[in-house]
Amino acid sequence: MRRAFKRALSLDTLIGMIIRNSVVLIDQIDLAIEEKGRIWRSVIDSTGERLRPVLATAIRTVLGTLPIIRKPVWPPLTFTVVGSLEADAALTPVSMPVLYFLRFRTLAESNSTMSGALTPPWSHQ
Repeated sequence: MRRAFKRALSLDTLIGMIIRNSVVLIDQIDLAIEEKGRIWRSVIDSTGERLRPVLATAIRTVLGTLPIIRKPVWPPLTFTVVGSLEADAALTPVSMPVLYFLRFRTLAESNSTMSGALTPPWSHQ
């Protein structure tokens, strides 16, 4: 029972970190779109800018939990933290921009005035 509680507690904390990373990325994308006006370039640039802080947080947390992994009480918490942060660091920079693109494509299909803004930069030839 104690292990299940520690796993649930660490998973709950990590869900908060994942949501925070996603919200900060989307907010940065929105600000870049307002500033530059180009959706594709703003999403790519903002994702690149947020990649370093997300990876740095994940690496610091993983390295910080390594010393307690051999303690008999902490392995469930440590494995949950390490696994979740690795998944977050790998998935957030990929999944959030894709979901953002899909959102704008859906909006463009419903609103024909935005369709020109969604043309990717590599398609202008």
